[in-house]
Amino acid sequence: MHASTTLHATTGSAHGTDNVTNVIFFIGGGADKTRERFGVVYWGPTRLMEYAQRYFQKHQGPHSITEYYGYLDKKEIVKHIRKLRRKNPAIRINLVGHSRGGSVAKDIATKHLRKKGIEVNLLIALDPVKAKMRNKYKIPNKKGMKNVTTFISVFAKPQRRGGADYIALVGGQYGERLKRRAHYFLQTAAGHGQPIPLLKTHLDADGKTPFDLLLEESYG
Repeated sequence: MHASTTLHATTGSAHGTDNVTNVIFFIGGGADKTRERFGVVYWGPTRLMEYAQRYFQKHQGPHSITEYYGYLDKKEIVKHIRKLRRKNPAIRINLVGHSRGGSVAKDIATKHLRKKGIEVNLLIALDPVKAKMRNKYKIPNKKGMKNVTTFISVFAKPQRRGGADYIALVGGQYGERLKRRAHYFLQTAAGHGQPIPLLKTHLDADGKTPFDLLLEESYG
């Protein structure tokens, strides 16, 4: 497996940074930012979460900046968040992770940031998968969730699985394991390799989605 670089994409508000109140991290999964091996197949980089970041940028309001990282960039993400908080202690932190990036986002929020006393506003895990196949499933306890305002876990369960769905299943898809800790647990027919449709899964009968919550954050 190739090591991830520390390069990442940062996108600010089109209206400048004076009114920025929050940051949204888009964290990609396996082969999103790097080329990786899955069995005998090499895959990536797909840049799926970078595309999701760019899609969000087309709609976002003036109060957010966005960052794109890979799941191997955990240390860099935590370091960046601490730097942002030193500069602006009131800035709200939002984490959106896909696949392996979903489990990494969960670990960053409930372990690393909790220990630093840093609150997480929105934690969104899009069909999370274990960061390494040999890892155990890590389910945060109630104490681990105290610094997270809203945790949304989205489980991709399409009627007909594609290649990405099988890789997720074999690689350690969390499935319903996070259901008891999530404020919103969503099941969708969208495929594992579709982070934007996963973000647009309905939270409730009113039709609001995780994507809508991020938009509200960017305008708030």
